[in-house]
Amino acid sequence: MENYFEILKKCRMFTGLDTDDIKCLTEILNSKVVKYSKGDVIFSEGEKPEHIGVVLHGNAQIERTDYYGNRSIVAVLEPSEVFGEAFVCAGIKSIPVDVVALDETVVMLLSLPDIPLKNTDIYNCFIL
Repeated sequence: MENYFEILKKCRMFTGLDTDDIKCLTEILNSKVVKYSKGDVIFSEGEKPEHIGVVLHGNAQIERTDYYGNRSIVAVLEPSEVFGEAFVCAGIKSIPVDVVALDETVVMLLSLPDIPLKNTDIYNCFIL
């Protein structure tokens, strides 16, 4: 995990934080690092959003499938990019997209603690 802190410092979610602060925050957010192979589904359409993801290595793609089965690429994610934060913070019941590994990809998954929604300052740091 130590070798990922330079990537996390580039992440908009951790902007302005030093390594010690990032370590502390990743512990609070129950971080876990997961490796995915090419084509693995990281988040699946319809599942409950429980984690915020940060790409640490490799690339992932956000895809949307329409009624007829046609897939559209919504975004391509590179190291230090965040995904899933809007779904988690907004309390969305199910994820409307798939997130798929484009190659060997390493992702840090973060879980938000149960913070009351009225504390918007905390949530804003994740979605702004």
